[in-house]
This record gives sequence, structure tokens and C-alpha cells, in this order.
Amino acid sequence: MPDFEAEVRRLLGLGVAGPEDPAWGRLEAPLGTAFPDDYKRFVDSVPPCLVNGKLYILRPGVRRWGLDAWVVETTEAFRNAEWADLPEPIFAGPTGLIPCLSSDEGHVVFVRRDSSEVVVHVGDGDCPGYAMGFSEWMYRFLTCEDMLGEDTAYDYSHGVAAGLPGTPFIERLP
Repeated sequence: MPDFEAEVRRLLGLGVAGPEDPAWGRLEAPLGTAFPDDYKRFVDSVPPCLVNGKLYILRPGVRRWGLDAWVVETTEAFRNAEWADLPEPIFAGPTGLIPCLSSDEGHVVFVRRDSSEVVVHVGDGDCPGYAMGFSEWMYRFLTCEDMLGEDTAYDYSHGVAAGLPGTPFIERLP
């Protein structure tokens, strides 16, 4: 089995992850949960950005493009909505869902607390689950698999035609 975390770093041109940002503790303590380690290492390796012009990567402990406020707002939205349709409540039990990413099309990506699955809220009652950890899910997203629901694979040929790189890329958020 490939080292998916290393492959994600290679595909995006990221160096080795440094020490964990102390902002994670300030985010996790009030939530009563810990985000998966590979997710935290990935987030710590990039600035707030868009991956492939599609996935928003936010950082804990920052004001603009901050993960802290987004997690709280997303959690409240899903707890108070009839449309949520998640397979399990957010932060419930040892396998509860944790919101971690969003897309430019309104998808919300959740990881399970035990790193056993990634669940994507697509909308309209559709919440595909992917029985894998965050790094494998991200690797598969970067290598053109449908990881945000049906028919969602990134088409690099379209990106090249639009003047974007023909490989996975990161765009800093303003």
C-alpha cells in the first residue's frame, strides 16, 4: 500500500510537515475532539488555499480563512437543519464526524474521529462515504477519482485549456 500522505506531499510539491501548530489544541479543546493527525499535518503544510480550484483548505488560529469559525458555523448549520442527512451526528461518540473541508460547489467534507472514513455531504440527501483515511482520500482526489460524489473527478485537461497547470495545484487565498 502506498504512503498516501507522502504521495499527497509529492503531488502538491510540499515539504516535510513541521511541528504541529499549537492552534490545533485551542480548536480541539472546546470541541472535545481531535482531528486526524494526517489531516492536521496536511493543513499545517499549506497556507489557506484552494486545491485544484475546488477544495478550500482553512487554517486553525487565523482570523481570515480560519478553520475555527468555519467548524463552529458548519456544526451549527448541520445540527439545526432538516437537510443534513448525515449518516451520524457531528462529534458523536468515538467515530463521530468532524467537518474539515468545503468545496467551491458547496460540498462539505467530514472525517471520522477514528480516521476510518471520509464522508462528503453533497446535498439532496446524498452523503457518499469513502472507507479510507484523509490522506488516501486526498490522494485519490488529486489523481482524478470521483471523491466528492458521482462525476466529480477533476479534469486536468480542462484546467490546461483554461490556462491552469496540468497537475494538482494550490492557489493561495487572498
